[in-house]
Amino acid sequence: MNGSKLIASGCLFSALVWCAAGGASCRCSRDSDATPPVATVNGELIRLDQLEESLRPVLIDSPALSPIETSAWEELKLNALNQLIERRLLIQEAERLGIKARNKELEEREEEIKQDYPEGEFENMLASRFIDYPRWREELREDLVIEKLVQESRYADPVTEGAVARYYRENLDQYRIPVQVRARQIVVRTEEEAQAIRKRILIGEEFSALAREVSLSPDAEQGGDLGFFSRGVMPPEFDDVVFSLPTGKISAVVKSPYGYHLFTVEEVREGHTLPLEKVRSEIRSLLTQQAEEEAYQAWLQELKTGAVIKINRALLEEEIRAPRPSPEEE
Repeated sequence: MNGSKLIASGCLFSALVWCAAGGASCRCSRDSDATPPVATVNGELIRLDQLEESLRPVLIDSPALSPIETSAWEELKLNALNQLIERRLLIQEAERLGIKARNKELEEREEEIKQDYPEGEFENMLASRFIDYPRWREELREDLVIEKLVQESRYADPVTEGAVARYYRENLDQYRIPVQVRARQIVVRTEEEAQAIRKRILIGEEFSALAREVSLSPDAEQGGDLGFFSRGVMPPEFDDVVFSLPTGKISAVVKSPYGYHLFTVEEVREGHTLPLEKVRSEIRSLLTQQAEEEAYQAWLQELKTGAVIKINRALLEEEIRAPRPSPEEE
């Protein structure tokens, strides 16, 4: 967890921006407690203004409140509402189990977030974005409670060695390392310069020293060292040369949009497949994450199935409309 919690609470700032831009259905001036419920979760209300606030950051990211396709807008609304419903379900489950966040834990998490800001800047940032600090802090407490709940309630079976081996076999291409070369280059403006430098190298001058002396490429300071790379990283005209050039030999002059090049290959790493022993830990970690996510989604679905959830679809469709540009923008 980090400053991402703060970003979520930035909807208060977004609300003011949306009002100033003339956003549809903006209800900044009304008493939020009086706004109608767009959904209920086990009898607990999710108000229309809460859904509006959760959508405003999306709208702010839409340049000049540009039109949003109806189908996309409907999906955005439903996704935002679903997230609010899930959050409310999680808080209710935590309350049922008596899971709480202690003040000390809240203070520690807040200090962790503040570490990303110079002294005093965190408070200034909240003020500049019109973010209500007590409300932000309460949402942070809820986040901590949800973290605890998920940690205590989500169980996944341990990943077996057989599952790791099976994943490795079925995804072997991910662990194939292609042929790589370590090459150096010299880049100059004209073919005549390149040919003259090539002759100097052939009679014994050091490639890397000449690269430092005459090359126009940013890697000149490293003696033209391009490091190790595989096919497809460099332009095709480079690959055609370096992947066919014997180690220690000097290439012919190669023309490109950047100038005229000379190459030498210092080392070749043959292609190979990483053995299971090298990637076992990585695969186990990946499969564990996948199993935990699947277990979480199944557990969350159980909460939903056992809950009484009602959605006011008429209100959802009529009151929150996709934004349109103002007349002067059309």
